[in-house]
Amino acid sequence: MGNISLVIKVSKAEWNGKCALCGGRTHRCGGADDSWIGPELFVEGTWNEVCCNCGCKEAPELADVLLGVQICFDESAYAHTTG
Repeated sequence: MGNISLVIKVSKAEWNGKCALCGGRTHRCGGADDSWIGPELFVEGTWNEVCCNCGCKEAPELADVLLGVQICFDESAYAHTTG
């Protein structure tokens, strides 16, 4: 795959599309939620989503950070809904 730069962005729409790198199904890293609005990996400069497997191959450190960000995002969302 080579010189692909990945970034973390917060997706604002439920999206389970195809990975921009391998064509496989994208889903939340660290979980199997069918719908997810929150931080995900994207090809830099685009809204082309990248699956967890490709993220781990192309940018393992960023994929590790993403998992932590998703956990924090979940906890923050839960805190807002429970008062």
